[in-house]
Amino acid sequence: MRCFKDKDSQKFWNIEIDKCSFTTETGEVGTEGQKHMKFFANETTCMKKYDKAIETKIKEGYVELSET
Repeated sequence: MRCFKDKDSQKFWNIEIDKCSFTTETGEVGTEGQKHMKFFANETTCMKKYDKAIETKIKEGYVELSET
């Protein structure tokens, strides 16, 4: 699980990968948020899209939260 928080507001974004799919969850901190699942033809494509999604969120100003 990788959790991110927008550094300028109270939004969160989370992503979890499972073989050929990943699930993202977005919303305001303190809410349940919305979940979206994406499926891919193979694990390689899924991993590339997963990495790209994380890269995009970091560029948008989200920071990864530590697991502590």
